[in-house]
Amino acid sequence: MKITNRTPFETVVTEFQSPLRRYLYYLTGGDAPLSDDLAQETFIKAFTNWHTFRGEGAKTYLFRIAYRTFIDATRKQRPQTQIPLTMESSYPIEQFEILNETLAPLDEKERTLILLSCVEQLSHSEIVEVTALPLGSIKTTLRRAKDKLKQHLQNG
Repeated sequence: MKITNRTPFETVVTEFQSPLRRYLYYLTGGDAPLSDDLAQETFIKAFTNWHTFRGEGAKTYLFRIAYRTFIDATRKQRPQTQIPLTMESSYPIEQFEILNETLAPLDEKERTLILLSCVEQLSHSEIVEVTALPLGSIKTTLRRAKDKLKQHLQNG
């Protein structure tokens, strides 16, 4: 396999490695080793399929791969009721604990959309590209998730 586009790919990795790892870290419930594995798998898939990348929207391209990689990984594992906290992370554990507690009432889909929208600051159209969900479903789910969060925070 001849590598012809290495420099642009390295630029993309450098620019989006931290946001992608953060997103996966929160999706995996603070499991740093798993999130790092998923990030590495994401970059491998992105590099392997770099020839399909059209040159625009590198962030959504990577987040789409990361989201699908995460979904595939969760299908292989038995769902856990309580998300374990891992202290081996480069992210502040206090920050994770606050966010995890705040997002506790949300289901996986709601949590994913809130993370993409509020933490990673993706637009609705970018979230459509990442998740392949219809725009109307994303808007409805985000509204429902924000209402749940508002209620949760008001009730203490």
